[in-house]
Amino acid sequence: MTTMADAQKASFQNRLKTIDKGGPNTNGQVLVGPQDDTDGKKKKTRAPRQPINVGRFFSDLFTAPFAAILGAIAMLGGRVASFHMYQPGGAFPVELSLLDLGPLLADVLIGATLAVLLLWIFKVRRHLPRVGVLAGFIAVMVAEPAAVERFPDVFQAMYSDTYISAELVTSLTPDA
Repeated sequence: MTTMADAQKASFQNRLKTIDKGGPNTNGQVLVGPQDDTDGKKKKTRAPRQPINVGRFFSDLFTAPFAAILGAIAMLGGRVASFHMYQPGGAFPVELSLLDLGPLLADVLIGATLAVLLLWIFKVRRHLPRVGVLAGFIAVMVAEPAAVERFPDVFQAMYSDTYISAELVTSLTPDA
């Protein structure tokens, strides 16, 4: 039995010599055992830092106001569409109550859908312009009643005359 083990060892030694010489069917490397460290230290692989793209930042900075206009258009479109759908005589007339939040949130849902569509159409994929869309969206939610009060002629084209007059009356009536 020792002769077979000796023969295997000899065959293995011959193969190592052939590899060291760079003989046929070898690539000159022995890939058996642990990898050799040349300097004895473990090398840390570190992801390269990406350079700061100043041009992209300024591009986003100038794009954000236009994105805010898109958000304002989406919310105003949602408000007008919701008004015409849920007013008496509209597509889905509903009597508003405090417990029925569907018509109250419909303008937000329609406006959000329009905002997502506008983001997709204009390929707004960066964060700062998306924040601009959100800012325009919220600005119309907050400032639209004051704008109806200040510019009623402009909003009469979008809403009914009775709604505009009711908004003007409620804004002029002092709270008791």
